[in-house]
Parts: sequence; C-alpha cells; structure tokens
Amino acid sequence: MKQVDNNPIISFLGDKKYRLYRHVLLQLFVLIVSSSVLFEDSGELNLSADRLYALGGLWLVINLIIYANIYFLVPRYLFKGSLLRYIFFAFLLLLASSILLDIFEIFFFNPDREFSAANLTNAILNVLGTVFTLGLVIVGVATCMLLKKMDGRKYTGRTAQSSHPTSGIGIPEKPD
Repeated sequence: MKQVDNNPIISFLGDKKYRLYRHVLLQLFVLIVSSSVLFEDSGELNLSADRLYALGGLWLVINLIIYANIYFLVPRYLFKGSLLRYIFFAFLLLLASSILLDIFEIFFFNPDREFSAANLTNAILNVLGTVFTLGLVIVGVATCMLLKKMDGRKYTGRTAQSSHPTSGIGIPEKPD
C-alpha cells in the first residue's frame, strides 16, 4: 500500500493531536447548517425565541446523528462486519431523528397548523427528504471511518506506518 508522507489533509483527518480541531470544525459546520432555520423564505433574518429554539433543536439532532454514528453504530456494527444491521439501525436513527425534526417544526414554526391529508403528505415527504439528506451525512462519516480503519495506518504527520488493510473490520484476511 502506498505510503503517505507529509500530507496535511491525511494528517488532519488521522492524527490524534488534531482531534479537538476536527470536532470544533465539525461543530462549526453543524452550526452553519443549523442556522438555516433563522431565515424566512424571503431571506430575512428572524431571531425570535421560536427560531432560536429550533436552531438549538436542529443542532442537537444533527449532533445526535453524527456522534451516535461515530461512537456507537460504526464500531458496533460496521467495524464488526454486520453491514445489514448497521444499515438497519442507521435507518432507524435517521427515521426517528427526522420525525423528531418534524415535531420541532410543528411546535416552533406552525403551532396552529390544522391536520389534513395534504399536511400528512407534506410531513411524510419532509421526513423522507430529511432521511435522505441526513443519510448522506451518515454515509460520509461512515466512509471516512471505514477507510481510516481499512487503511490501518497510524498517522504521525510525517510518515505513515501501514498494517494489514483489512484488520479489525470483519473482513477475513487471505491466508498466505
């Protein structure tokens, strides 16, 4: 496997010394994505209490999805070779989070909304759109973690030391 020397991107993604910076950058990204709830359809900034609560709720839900994936789903299922279980539980996480976000929308954006078949259809489409969008985030995070695990390198920022590329992820090694 090709050695990677002095690659700042690989070093940033893999070195433990950059862990805090990675989390700060992730939180900045989540905050920027979450801040979309502060704007009206016309583009006008709305800093009402309801919108600030929605910002906090969206920020919390997105973090729940990302960190549950990083610290629970990927190590427990994906790294142990249980791909179908990983997909199943990731989908359940996304579905529950999307429903939670829809509930936030009902309480903070449309508290007087009447329920009808059109509203139900809109809610279902909203949940499916959210599942798909946040699913892309989960896939991206899982892919980065899986590639890092498959690579098996210990990044020091200067040199990369390789181990067997499939060790520890549930993929059987080929006999010599």
